[in-house]
Amino acid sequence: MTANLDTREELRPYRNRKLGFEGVLIDLIQPNAQNKQTYGLVFGSVYAPNEKIELDHVVIKVSKCVYQASNVELFNRYRFTAFIESYMKVKSFDGIEALTESYMLVKPNIIEVMENSNMQQPTKFVKSRIKSIMICKTSDIRHTEAELYEMISKLQNNGSVENFINKYTRSIQHKKVTQTDIINTVYTSSYKRPKIVS
Repeated sequence: MTANLDTREELRPYRNRKLGFEGVLIDLIQPNAQNKQTYGLVFGSVYAPNEKIELDHVVIKVSKCVYQASNVELFNRYRFTAFIESYMKVKSFDGIEALTESYMLVKPNIIEVMENSNMQQPTKFVKSRIKSIMICKTSDIRHTEAELYEMISKLQNNGSVENFINKYTRSIQHKKVTQTDIINTVYTSSYKRPKIVS
């Protein structure tokens, strides 16, 4: 039986403790009903240097005031601290749902932008994105895996590698638009219900 748990089990010994991390800000999640109107800071190539823990990526929920105070920009590498908390998550194992304990980072404190890092490239994050690019069946990939690794080896380790991988991945993605998508877009944006006069 295979299942991608992604529980961040390596964080278990540090539950309820504050650790120092570094990571590249790869996305900002805007508030919506699904995330209970909180912002999300998405870091890739995450590393806790003192504990030698590497994570592919993390999503850290923050309030509007914390988000505004953090003053962050995409694809900068940041040094920050965060607390480790656990939560219960439903995972599916061959169609059977089970409750598993997972770990997350909370209460981040952004300390500074890092111009470079001792974390070696390619990181877990970069390797997994290159693997996804290579198995993409819907696009004509312009480079081999070896060529991509060669290209990133020439980039500075300050968020430039993650930025390159992000742009490359977006360049090969296709958005399939169905007739239903078109109809929904047309009717939700331009249709106005007529007023009923009695």
